[in-house]
Amino acid sequence: MNRLDEILRDVLDKASDPRKIIELMRNASGRVKSSTRNYVFHEPGIIEVERGVNLHIIGDLHGDIHSLLTILGERFELLGQGSDVMVFLGDYVDRGDYQIETLALLLYLKTAFNDQIILLRGNHEPPTWLIPHPHDFPSVLVERYGEEGEKVYSEALSLFNTLPITAYLPGEILMLHGGPPLKVLEASSFEEAFSLNTGKASPEMLEEILWSDPVELNVEFLDSPRGAGVLYGKKVSSKALGLIHGKYIVRSHEMVNGYRVAHDGLVITVFDAAIPYGLDSIGVVEYLYDTVRDQYRLNLVKKSPKT
Repeated sequence: MNRLDEILRDVLDKASDPRKIIELMRNASGRVKSSTRNYVFHEPGIIEVERGVNLHIIGDLHGDIHSLLTILGERFELLGQGSDVMVFLGDYVDRGDYQIETLALLLYLKTAFNDQIILLRGNHEPPTWLIPHPHDFPSVLVERYGEEGEKVYSEALSLFNTLPITAYLPGEILMLHGGPPLKVLEASSFEEAFSLNTGKASPEMLEEILWSDPVELNVEFLDSPRGAGVLYGKKVSSKALGLIHGKYIVRSHEMVNGYRVAHDGLVITVFDAAIPYGLDSIGVVEYLYDTVRDQYRLNLVKKSPKT
């Protein structure tokens, strides 16, 4: 039995017991803001990645543990050594058949390999004032744990509130679930646009980061048919990247077959909930550092999940 199999067995044990899953949530939550290498946490939930780190960026999972294991199986040897970091863009629960197990595995990895795992918040890790639809995670918890399921959900909401909402590598790449806050249109700095070190993110900023989608229209932004966030045009993407002197926005939030490129190459959407959505591909965005040339190389990976 290899190490990943051993971890999965431990994860399934924790997922079977409400007390153990709550303990796992608390342990992972306590590590969100701490890192000894690879990245630095800034309030209100902004991760600054250090130059030289290799990034492996994964989109929505929605309880698709098979796709997650496919991704991890090819990269697990990177954990515990070197400077490779896996960035998960949110939406870990809802829809899929293995929501608890998927979340538990990610939390386990966060506790075991804190410096190499970044768990961003998606719109399905919601604040109580902006619950998505469908949101069957609470009923899944009650079905699994009975009355204790409500306690687990309350703990999950507390965990979700601690998750960072954006990660960025200065001069290179911006990573989030939905889209940049519209403050980028008027802000003179990244710190101003993303409210760095000013306390909590405003409801408007949080909603736009978690819910917005790019649109291929000659507009700044439009109301979103989702009922939250906006549809943002290339100008928003360009302004956001200009503030970090970056090249790419990598986000998830939309069902695509592995990945999709928009805004003339500025925006990459990556998606990994293949099985719940009946797709045949999962995607990973690799952003890999060449130490000799001191530059990054973008690699878009698409493959079939193993079931």
